[in-house]
Amino acid sequence: MLRILLSIGGLGPAVYLIHGLSTGNLGFNPFGTLVSITGQAGIWFLIATLAITPLRRWLVSLCRWCRLQQGRRGADWNFLIRIRRMLGLYGFFYVTLHAGVYCQLEMGWRVDLLWQDATEKRYLWLGWLGWLMLIPLAVTSHMALRRRMGKNWRRLHRVFYIIAVVAVLHILESAKVGDRDPVLYAAATLLLLGHRLTVAALSKLRRPEDEELEIHR
Repeated sequence: MLRILLSIGGLGPAVYLIHGLSTGNLGFNPFGTLVSITGQAGIWFLIATLAITPLRRWLVSLCRWCRLQQGRRGADWNFLIRIRRMLGLYGFFYVTLHAGVYCQLEMGWRVDLLWQDATEKRYLWLGWLGWLMLIPLAVTSHMALRRRMGKNWRRLHRVFYIIAVVAVLHILESAKVGDRDPVLYAAATLLLLGHRLTVAALSKLRRPEDEELEIHR
């Protein structure tokens, strides 16, 4: 049920834009609206993808602290892991739309103009870099490829942390004066990455016997 709701909700921004284009209700600057909404949808889905693992850990800790019978194990929240792939693919979808709108309406798919614009504006090559790094992650997101790649899949998908930083830098560089949304994106990303680094550091300090106990809980 959750995946169905997520599928419907994930298409919301796209449906809104299609309806706005067909009715001419995208404001006095349709190009700006298209770029803005696809970009914001892309970054929010990427942040949501990044938040799944910390959310799962927080929920487990909360259930243990409240002494609840359900939700005390990570396996109780595995459904969150299953929707992470969908969130990531929606992020890639909207980032691709974001890039496509820019190429179509601003550059007319002229490679020379794209190259010139990217070399003159740092936020553009940051955006292209983030999108290019997302491609192999989207391609290898299928479960069959994940099983075939084994541990290499996990190594490859760690690139997502770099992508999140690049995406935030892209938005901060392209933000207009007084726009607070990029600051919120940056704060959310830093919080989630900080959590990831903290967990990684603590896991290295844990004694082997502690890890063994955790496995058998």
